[in-house]
Amino acid sequence: MPGINELELKNQIKAGDLKRVYLLYGAEDYLKKHYCKQLADKTVRGKMEEFNLMQFEWRESSVDEIADAVEMLPMMAEKRCVIVRDFDAEGIGASESAKMTQLLKDPPETCVLIFRLDTVQVNLKRSSKWKTFVKKVDAVGCSVELGRRDASSLGKTLCAAAAKLGCTLSPHNASYLVTLCGSDMQTLFHELHKVCAFAGGGEITKEQIKAVATPTLDAGAFDLVRAITRKEGDKAFALLDTLFANREEPVMLLAALCSTYADLYRAKVAAMGGEAAEALKGCFDYRGKEFRLRNAVRDSASLDLARLRAALELLAKADRMLKGSRTDRRVILEQTVAGLLAV
Repeated sequence: MPGINELELKNQIKAGDLKRVYLLYGAEDYLKKHYCKQLADKTVRGKMEEFNLMQFEWRESSVDEIADAVEMLPMMAEKRCVIVRDFDAEGIGASESAKMTQLLKDPPETCVLIFRLDTVQVNLKRSSKWKTFVKKVDAVGCSVELGRRDASSLGKTLCAAAAKLGCTLSPHNASYLVTLCGSDMQTLFHELHKVCAFAGGGEITKEQIKAVATPTLDAGAFDLVRAITRKEGDKAFALLDTLFANREEPVMLLAALCSTYADLYRAKVAAMGGEAAEALKGCFDYRGKEFRLRNAVRDSASLDLARLRAALELLAKADRMLKGSRTDRRVILEQTVAGLLAV
């Protein structure tokens, strides 16, 4: 069958209608691990798990080992489960590829084989090898892309998770938590547990989130850029000091600044061209980061396009200096912030 979405996968697991092969890939690590565990639990939990569940790291394994595990009969159960982490269709040799093709032609009904890609990236538009592999999987099972959720979906998930932890989280504050901590679900759940423990039950406030949750580098860069564009020099340098105190890597910090200014520039150009900010979603990856667009639309309204271009030129110069100059990196960033304030 063709590739399926998250809801279809969830329904298959709930109904116990498991296919012989699954490929779990995409940008959201939490969901890949979550559904891999659910598939494995549905297949072998409480059914001689120590014998019927086997896991392989592709870099340390061969197709022969995986095939032997898949074809082995289950012990005192209907099915076995075999998990292969980080299979690489691009890096596999011709001989191993032929063996994998043979395995996927007709895998046994007595096993659920799961390919979970934690670090390996799949690009179906550019890689013919991945296209071929996905077609082989879909012929006998299901491929599932588990990408970043949008802000609305993340907010609902966080509100539901907070309720299970004995707290109430409003949609507005859930959105603030996403803005502060990013769209990675593993990080969000970790921060939510911290906030709920700090709140001790009841309604979670924005002040509690701000007091406990750890902001991402992007959030810190956004606050820094906002201080710069508002000409709040003392605040800008204080925020830069905080980022250095948090041991942020200068190159990564500059990249975050560039990203924030790029958001402002895109929003400004779109507005000047009579386009809604939503149009930018079709050109750039803002899934799960819609708040960046909202912030950029709001903050770019009072900024001049020439000023934004000059800022981007300053950041490009700083990038060249960071990567090719012996000047102290902190000094480069401090000079860049001073230059941005002067634009």
